[in-house]
Amino acid sequence: MSTRDLPLDAKDIPGIISAMTEGDIDAMLQESVEAMLDAGCRVIQDRIGQTDGGWADIHFTNDKWDVIKEMMRLYFISEKDMAA
Repeated sequence: MSTRDLPLDAKDIPGIISAMTEGDIDAMLQESVEAMLDAGCRVIQDRIGQTDGGWADIHFTNDKWDVIKEMMRLYFISEKDMAA
């Protein structure tokens, strides 16, 4: 299920969240971490003139990736709690 296809009315948020499976949530978190890191690293790389993002891929592996994903999971939980 993709929440992108669902209406974006605030009153629908609890229903959207409750319809999400663990797989949906994990995919959403994965996508959010990738988007956040891509955008953040791009700002730094553009400022310093770096055209190769290879170091960012290496830097944000394993433990660092997991920490960021956990932060996004906690944010999702807070959104879920606020919508309830």
